[in-house]
Amino acid sequence: MNILKILSTVTLAFLICSVVQISAVIPDNSLDISGGYRRDTLKSDVFLRGRHHIIDGRDAIKVTDLDFYEAGVKGLWFLPQIWDDCCCDPFSSSSYLGAFFLRGSAYWGFSSSGNWKEGLRLADVAVSFSDVPRRKIHDGRSNDFDIALMWLYPFFEDHTTFFGVGPSLGYSYNGIKLKVHSTELTELLEQFTDLSSEIHDSETFKSSFQGTYAGVDVKYQSSDWLLSAGYEYHWVSSWRAEAKFPIFSDLLSDHRRSHRGFGNVFFADISYAWCNNVELGLGVKYKFFKGTDGRRRFDSRSSSSSSSSSSSSSKSDNDSSDSTTSISSSSSSSSSSSSSSSSRRTDKANGTWNSIQVHVDLGFRF
Repeated sequence: MNILKILSTVTLAFLICSVVQISAVIPDNSLDISGGYRRDTLKSDVFLRGRHHIIDGRDAIKVTDLDFYEAGVKGLWFLPQIWDDCCCDPFSSSSYLGAFFLRGSAYWGFSSSGNWKEGLRLADVAVSFSDVPRRKIHDGRSNDFDIALMWLYPFFEDHTTFFGVGPSLGYSYNGIKLKVHSTELTELLEQFTDLSSEIHDSETFKSSFQGTYAGVDVKYQSSDWLLSAGYEYHWVSSWRAEAKFPIFSDLLSDHRRSHRGFGNVFFADISYAWCNNVELGLGVKYKFFKGTDGRRRFDSRSSSSSSSSSSSSSKSDNDSSDSTTSISSSSSSSSSSSSSSSSRRTDKANGTWNSIQVHVDLGFRF
């Protein structure tokens, strides 16, 4: 009788371990070269209130129809089994403890088109932001990085089909750098200043969002077809934006920062493996990020910051101080002490970014 119990226990353990090992058969690893098209919309608002401003209002930057062409790499890798073939160990590599994946991507993009609008909307003046003329973006760069650890629960599986759903945890970085044509502005500045060598033909703007996220991944593989989809909620731990003006970019700086925000990302991919696991795929991704409760710091330096320098340097710095006051006024960030060695003002700011990406993937499954 004891022998029958022992045999029954061993047989049951063998069957359970067999099922566990079958469940460990999960989707293939993949490594792809990816390229595609992306369209972005960006917006950043600074709320002008307080003693530094004569009239309350909003200083707005808006970028629309920003087209990027991207190239990069993406991959999916099943983590090696931590526990070996001890199927009787409750912590052995099973569908529950062994179905961990790493997925990641990196993209670099360039752009030569887009519309830039920058202007004021004052509280007591009937000026519409739509009345501000547009300027063209003639150069843009982007870099996006993403890595995540995910775990898939196999709801259904046989020798040719797999369907799994599970959570993911990751980190992402998304950044852009733009150059904006400022021909009309530079021509106007050259009429009122003699420092043509200090005036550039473009204004630069940089912005980035980064932080951790949690989401849900879904994968369905049937024979050579693989369908992936998912959602991610992002905690933006750092939003940064910086604008450099066409004149005296070393004296004027506009920095916008936030350590709070959120984002939503949706994605879907479909791919087919042919000719010895050569993979061809198509995917789409939508991103939305927002930095909240941020601050814009506007810095300007004038002649007295270099009082210990030579008289010729002081004269040049005094001219810079006058121009600095003019530019600061045109940016609705007028200072109550323009003759001081440095001036720093902070205002409430936020930023948003929308992006939709379509990409084609070519690589290998293994």
